[in-house]
Amino acid sequence: MTNLRQGSVRRLLAGPDLTVVAWQSLIVTSAVEILSGFLGARIPLPVALLLSVSLLATARVAAAARPPAAGPPLPPARIEPATPDRPFRDVTRMADRLAWGRLGMDRFETAVRPVLLRLADDRLTGRHGITRASHPERARQLLGEDLWHLATGPSMASKAAGPPPDQVARLVEQLERI
Repeated sequence: MTNLRQGSVRRLLAGPDLTVVAWQSLIVTSAVEILSGFLGARIPLPVALLLSVSLLATARVAAAARPPAAGPPLPPARIEPATPDRPFRDVTRMADRLAWGRLGMDRFETAVRPVLLRLADDRLTGRHGITRASHPERARQLLGEDLWHLATGPSMASKAAGPPPDQVARLVEQLERI
């Protein structure tokens, strides 16, 4: 009953609603009596009346406790293509991802690590014409141990805090040198 709106119970027990409940109870009681007589199982009138009143009151309390209807669904998020008037949009997105990465290693794994690895792969392919899979020894040389471990090591997802900004900055500097 914690979801009941203020005064709902009072409204159920007084005024025109009580009259409506009384009439509905009489109609339901009459229907129960007619049905029980037709089936040959006689239900005493007071029991049928109490049953109908309790059923109708329960239905009204349940209707009053129902949560409000949900609003219309939100429109799907739009991803806008890069426009010339917003040249630093990707930088802002990366800064947001780095901020999320500091919250925990699981956030770092899902938001930051994939971006760093994609950048490393782009550098290896674009500047050196290799991939981590095609030339692993050369890729390891170019990436350095920290980036290589990030690329090939196990997932670091945990509840621990993400890597500090200076460690991420070192990884980015290594990427820039490739």
